[in-house]
Amino acid sequence: MLSLFLRLLLSAINTNGGTLHYYLRGVGDDTAKKTVVIRFRHNGNFERVTEAKVAKKDFDADAGLVKVKVDGAAELNKKIDFVRSRFLEVLSWIQKDKLELNLDTFKAKYLELEKHLGVCEKDSHKRKVQLSYNAIADDLRLKIARLEGELDEARRKLNDIFYPTGEREARILSNVFEAFLATKRGKALSPATKKNYRVTKRLMERESPGIMVQELTQQHLDDLGERYLGTDNRNSSLGEHYIRLKAVIRYFADEIDPTLDVRYLKKVKAEPSINDKPVIFLRPYELDALFHAELPKARQRYIRDLFLLSCYTGLRHVDLHFDEDNITMDEYIEVFAQKTKHKFSVPYLSRAKEVMQRLKSSDYVYKPQLVGNYTSEVKEICSLLPIFAGLKSVSLVPGSAKKERWQMITSKVGRKTFINICMLTGVTSDTVADWVGHKDPTMIHQHYKDHKAMSEQERKKLEDSFKGITSSDPQP
Repeated sequence: MLSLFLRLLLSAINTNGGTLHYYLRGVGDDTAKKTVVIRFRHNGNFERVTEAKVAKKDFDADAGLVKVKVDGAAELNKKIDFVRSRFLEVLSWIQKDKLELNLDTFKAKYLELEKHLGVCEKDSHKRKVQLSYNAIADDLRLKIARLEGELDEARRKLNDIFYPTGEREARILSNVFEAFLATKRGKALSPATKKNYRVTKRLMERESPGIMVQELTQQHLDDLGERYLGTDNRNSSLGEHYIRLKAVIRYFADEIDPTLDVRYLKKVKAEPSINDKPVIFLRPYELDALFHAELPKARQRYIRDLFLLSCYTGLRHVDLHFDEDNITMDEYIEVFAQKTKHKFSVPYLSRAKEVMQRLKSSDYVYKPQLVGNYTSEVKEICSLLPIFAGLKSVSLVPGSAKKERWQMITSKVGRKTFINICMLTGVTSDTVADWVGHKDPTMIHQHYKDHKAMSEQERKKLEDSFKGITSSDPQP
């Protein structure tokens, strides 16, 4: 608490025309207890209420003090000092930063101080405790980082003792990947597969930089899986990284270290939460906007129509190369699926016919598109339409990353669009599975169906049903 002399001195302070004043706010006569208010005056007023209440006869308004003879004067003056010290701290802050003293500057700095330290004394104590905890936590994080650095340095020194420099470099996981790609087996891989191996290598470099093969454990792989949560990666892509990792390490296992334990590579730990992803599909109005969109390039119009054909038929993009011979008398498209190697039939809808007519009049002759290029072109086209703007979470995991909606539209969205619109319009899951070439509806429910959209539609039906119930309805 400020000394009496200092309070008297500061209460009369005039800093470039800014002064502090004290008054009581409340109703009643001079014997009624009222709240002490401190006001900063400088071409206007800024004030704050204290937690002190005192009768007018017991308060010295010039000094901003409760008279000593009053019971509890020390505690009341402490409450006044709490607010007064804030005012003086702000004045000192403005002077230290060489800012122009005016009402707006004072108010802004005071509110900033309140935000940081709390409004009342109780809040201030909590904030100080929290700040103290934060400082302790930051200190512990620094210690952990220092210890991890020391541990890494100890590992390096240990490796220096047991492995010559060249041998140690050869055992680093990223270098083992490159050595694998240089072998006869690695050279026989396709360019796309080699690229995927290098993607896995960079992933491991980022997650476990400088790690040697014999240091890799199941825990590293489990940690990698956990870090995939909240990203737009599924278990399938994580599993593919594991498969490539196994191929590399097992190829060199005996050469690197005959005692190397590769048993941990036999199982991939699935992360159920990775599959907690929103199902992306286009609504009818989005399909209509895409259908009528004026696109500047012929190639864009061609890819747009291929994508729309997938949306209106549910066919995978590799199965879109059908012609009149595939159309049955009852207007179904008979397709031999490239992925599953069996035949199925899907309705040839009128909008699909319109799209097909546009494709036939296109300058492009249909040929199967590389899925990566096809997806990139579809995304580029969707990015041109405002209807596909807006951020969307890539996962249902709280706090997950967000992307623009057009960035989440892939080659599979066409198939998902057909399936979900079928389900929303009441087509049974068995029929949908039949149309898209699945032997049963299991995959439809697990990977294609947007359960949230279906639930919302059923909820609206229930609401409409209850709205239809009136008091005039006959009672059972």
